[in-house]
Parts: sequence; C-alpha cells; structure tokens
Amino acid sequence: MDRELAALLQQIKPTDTRAVAALRERLRRHCPQTDPKLAALAAQLGGILKDRSRTSLKKAVLIFAADHAVDGKENKTHGRQSKAAAEKIAAGCGPINQVAHRVGAGVLLLEMGLEDPVPESPGVQDLQVMKGARFWEKGAAMTADEMLDALFSGVQLADTLAAEGYDVLGIGQLGERAFVTALVMTAVYCRTDLSPRIQDCTDAETRHLLTGIAQKRLSPAAPLDVLQQAGAPDIAAMTGFILGAAYHERCVFFDTAVTGAAVLTAQALCPATAQYVFPSEHYDEPVHRMQMQKLGQTPFLETGHLDGQGTGAALGLALADAAQQVLGRLQAE
Repeated sequence: MDRELAALLQQIKPTDTRAVAALRERLRRHCPQTDPKLAALAAQLGGILKDRSRTSLKKAVLIFAADHAVDGKENKTHGRQSKAAAEKIAAGCGPINQVAHRVGAGVLLLEMGLEDPVPESPGVQDLQVMKGARFWEKGAAMTADEMLDALFSGVQLADTLAAEGYDVLGIGQLGERAFVTALVMTAVYCRTDLSPRIQDCTDAETRHLLTGIAQKRLSPAAPLDVLQQAGAPDIAAMTGFILGAAYHERCVFFDTAVTGAAVLTAQALCPATAQYVFPSEHYDEPVHRMQMQKLGQTPFLETGHLDGQGTGAALGLALADAAQQVLGRLQAE
C-alpha cells in the first residue's frame, strides 16, 4: 500500500460512541417529540462536530464526474449525455443546482474522467486523470497510478474544504455506465465466498458476473485492487474524499449505488469511516439494498426517487440542518 495512504488510514479516529450514546439519551429525555431517526442523526452529528457545533452549518455538494467502460461495446454515445448534464451543472441550471440552492449549499463539479471533457470554470475543477475508465472485463479499469492520482485528488479536496470551514458535505456522481461498475464492486464486497455460489446461480448475467469476479480474484480484503481493476476515477476520488473527510471529522451524505460503492471501498480500507457517512434516501433497487445491508445503515428518507447527480445527498444536507436545530434546542434547555 502507498505509504502516504497508509499513514492517513492510521490517523482516522472513530467517533466517541459513549459521547454519542449520552447525547442521544439527553435528546430522548429533553426532546421527546423529536423523530427517532432525526434524534439519532443529531446525536451522531454532535459527536462528530464536537466543539465546532454552531447555529448554522456550512454545506456543499460535490459531483464527481467520469464515464465508465469507454472501450466496451455498450458505449454508443461516447460521453455526449454526461457532457450535456455536466454543462448544465456548470451553468448553474441542473437539478442539483436547484436543490442545493434551496438547502443553502454550494455545488462543485469535479471533472475526473469524462470521455468528452468540460473545461474548468467557476464551479468546475478539472482533475481529470483519464478520459473514462476502461471496461473491467477487458483488463484493469485503471492503472495503479491513475487510481492513486484520483484517490489523492479526493483526499486533497477534503483537506481544502475542511480548511475552508465546511461542516457537512454531500457527494454525487455523473457519468455514463457507472451503475454497472457499482454492481461489480458491490458484488465483491457483499459476497465473501463467491466460488461456491457460481454453481448455484441460475441467472445467466449473474453467473457471468460472478465468474468474472472469481477469475480476476477480486476480494473485499484487497479494496485498492478492486478499485483499480473494476472501479473508475470518480469512485476512486470519492473514496479518497470520504477518507479525508473522516480524518478531518466531517459528515458526508451519499445517495445512489455509485456513491455507495465508494463508501464500501472507504470502509474496507478503514472501518472507522462508517461513522462519518450517512445514506440520505432509500431506493427500491437491489444494489442499493445490498450496500445498506453490508454497511448496516438505514437511509433517513423514503422518497422512492432515484434522481442521482447528488440530489439525494443534498436532501441529506437539509436533514443535517434539522438535526443541528435539534441540538440547538437541547443546548438551550
């Protein structure tokens, strides 16, 4: 493992579970009308922010953009759709811009690997490490250097936002064919013993997926290898960002299965990160459900929507504001 990354992982501290439990008990006694899920979030938020607690939170939504499997046979649009969506966000007129504005959060688009790149501009950072990840069945999705470049871009971004005083952050993803990548990575982390199950699979696509994972010897015990072989630069950058945010004791909200793949990777690298990340919305989608079961988490909202591009994470930031107000009432008691 890279020495700098290893040093970072060693410095990530778990939250004080006793302090969180005590805060939750105080909320139960003094704010009994508070929704239980919101009270639990308030206790976790208070345990993370500690003496940084304030009346208002500084918030931002980060959209990590990259196309996936650009050399695969399913790539028929060559990044046109993702570029159009990225240009809307860059112009401030995407759905995420509207939702983030309502919750008082800024929006930053990180261009990690679009096949058809968007130029850097206010609200857009060009951090591209490659023009789209390669198809994992043909070979490694990224080289080791590409993977680490993307990962450390995420870590450095977390360093910058922590220095700028951001408290709560949401992550979203933009890019074509990303769901397939999330499926592959989730299958690795959610099935500890793949080989025997291959014989039991009746669905041809599932059998093909598990066979490919077994042939590549992808294992949850080697998360960096999983990320390099089957991931993409946006997922690598989100993984690094989660690690950096946990190091700086910042809260991160995520939404879809693609962002969830980064959460799984970060947790595999450092289990303590699980205490700093929160799923915002529940989706009736199998990969998302697998991730929630593996992470042992329950999303706060039951919207039934699967909008993506960070809109779910932005709603999570609104929940953080509500939780902060609960903490404020408790402090006023």
